[in-house]
Amino acid sequence: MAIPQKFLDRNFRLLMSRNHDDFFAAHGFSRCRCFYRSIFSTIRGGMFLLEPINYGISYVLTARIHGKDREIKFLPGQQIRGVGFNGKPVEISFTMEGDYLKEVHVPLDQKREKNRPDCVYYDVVEDVLVAKAFHYKTDSSLQPVVWERTYKTKDPIQAKHPFRDHLDERL
Repeated sequence: MAIPQKFLDRNFRLLMSRNHDDFFAAHGFSRCRCFYRSIFSTIRGGMFLLEPINYGISYVLTARIHGKDREIKFLPGQQIRGVGFNGKPVEISFTMEGDYLKEVHVPLDQKREKNRPDCVYYDVVEDVLVAKAFHYKTDSSLQPVVWERTYKTKDPIQAKHPFRDHLDERL
């Protein structure tokens, strides 16, 4: 499974964040800690960059979210260990779901097994990347808490070049 070119090799900068405090409060953060994370995030800014490596078989995601830098190397569809939004260990997987890039965080600790995993959906429309993170509560009748971030870029979509072996060029 390949990730579409509209996501790749484009440096997105954070333009707007909505519902940040409610999302992290649902994860157990105090209002004071949410406030400082929000302030730190605006000082450092946010960014998102997804690059293919190994001829488009695997990818590296470089992001600055809520003031923290993170870099994740992954193969689409496979789970890797990482750190979730609340700072606890999770298994992360990336897949394509229609036109959306989906990131799923499955908690590793035993206490949260009954909860649904957090999901992040990424969508690119022209020069705007919209990331919506969903936190599902234990009661399935309640609506999920949604943290929406909007990123903007000036980078054009790069033309995709087919893989060419260096031996082909000599022929």
